[in-house]
Amino acid sequence: MLRAHDIGYFFYIGGNDSMDTANKVAVLARERGLDVIAVGGPKTIDNDVGDAEFRLIDHTPGYGSVARYWALNVQGANEENAGSSPPIRCW
Repeated sequence: MLRAHDIGYFFYIGGNDSMDTANKVAVLARERGLDVIAVGGPKTIDNDVGDAEFRLIDHTPGYGSVARYWALNVQGANEENAGSSPPIRCW
């Protein structure tokens, strides 16, 4: 498909498995003589892309957005609970 559509760049966004897939596409393209550049774009919520010392990538875009999302959900949990419960009526 890459050859048929004259594709020269392959971008794949995700976590560890996606980075591995981008590498596999690059290797296969090279083995088959295709002029394709495969690029892995890190975006993972568990912040586990990169080296163990975090010298190459210290955090990924998905990590910050999900951390903020859950922080706001936890902060607003009481309001959510109050809004989803019927009021207690004392007659």
